[in-house]
Amino acid sequence: MDCDKGIELYLLSEEDAWIMFKMYAGISSSSSKTLIGKGCKIAKECKQLPVAIAVIASCDRVHEWDVILKSLKKPVSMQDVDDDMVEVYKCLKFSYDYLKDEKVKGLFLLCLLFQEDVEIDVETLVRICTGMGIFRDDYCSYNDARNQVVVAKNKLIDSCLLLEVNERNVKMHDWARDGAQWIGNKEFRAVNLSDKIEKSMIEWETSIRHLLCEGDIMDMFSCKLNGSKLETLIVFANGCQDCECMEVPSSFFENLPKLRTFNLSCRDELPLSLAHSIQSLTNIRSILIETVDLGDISASGNLPSLEALDLYDCTINELPSEIAKLEKLKLLFLQDCVIRMKNPFDIIERCPSLEELHFRNSFNGFCQEITLPELQRYLIYKGRCKLNDSLSKSVNFDARRGNECFFSKETFKYCMQTTKFLWLNGMKGGMEKSHA
Repeated sequence: MDCDKGIELYLLSEEDAWIMFKMYAGISSSSSKTLIGKGCKIAKECKQLPVAIAVIASCDRVHEWDVILKSLKKPVSMQDVDDDMVEVYKCLKFSYDYLKDEKVKGLFLLCLLFQEDVEIDVETLVRICTGMGIFRDDYCSYNDARNQVVVAKNKLIDSCLLLEVNERNVKMHDWARDGAQWIGNKEFRAVNLSDKIEKSMIEWETSIRHLLCEGDIMDMFSCKLNGSKLETLIVFANGCQDCECMEVPSSFFENLPKLRTFNLSCRDELPLSLAHSIQSLTNIRSILIETVDLGDISASGNLPSLEALDLYDCTINELPSEIAKLEKLKLLFLQDCVIRMKNPFDIIERCPSLEELHFRNSFNGFCQEITLPELQRYLIYKGRCKLNDSLSKSVNFDARRGNECFFSKETFKYCMQTTKFLWLNGMKGGMEKSHA
């Protein structure tokens, strides 16, 4: 962990720290002097750190305050941590441990697998959490898993461990991210592939379970990862504008037998073939790929554990028929994708376990007819109108833009009966504008 850089801490004044502690602990002027005295001592040991105050003061068992105070006063030794940060990290670690809910703790550590200072999309957290198995399959539907992530996210916000940007995004403080790296120790790692030392480290380190890599795409797939325990791989890659289609070697994923979540985002569209290499990922549950020309993705039909497939701003030859063989596929997300051939809805309607479909501006000239299976959640979007994706079932379709297509009679009836919002423009059959 890089502890030489300066970390901007959000610390309260002593007065504000005590006000916050009293508010979270429910201390008032009518409280006993003993309670006020203990609370004041603990507030000081929280080092004016909001996260420590929020978690510790919210403890329902006031009789544990003596134990808490003793723990906070106990000196600790931390390797590779600057002296002025030791007390902060000690409070952060205590606050993290005191959360007790393993799902909430897992979500907190997961957030360090995103680039520094970025706004983290909650839907992406849902994909990765379910892929990682944070909820241990303790959910009946994909939307149930989403709700559990939102609950855990809100607990972290209430505890000041995450910052809420808006309803769809969160962020981590720099100090919280560095602290999470220290807590996650060797299991959670973030590396820059341009740093030869960091790159060599992930090639020999065997304890990494969750990994963020940033750097050149060639450096990534030329790595000889010793990934016998790796479960999550998130890659933010620089593309290569002049290079031809790069084929990921089969040996790359063969070294990752336990991989459950794979997230690849490229800054520039990159031609990349995963056709043969991903077939060894028999445990993969979530795949998220952004800004990649994937070409043939038929091999994805050979991933028996796959639950969620997200493609954003990608190019594919077609939505392959093999997808319909995936018995565990619950969610399909296609946004701003180019699909070169065939009507993707011919495949979508045959997916046996599909619960959610997010299909946004990915229509092609072959989409002459749109047919949907019964779904728990769907967002069908074509056009430039503002999209409200908080609705569980929504159709926003401007048929005047691009090639002409229409809903089958059965699908139109299904949408009319189930949708929360329906907006159609220029559809066959004289439909101009409808609301439901």
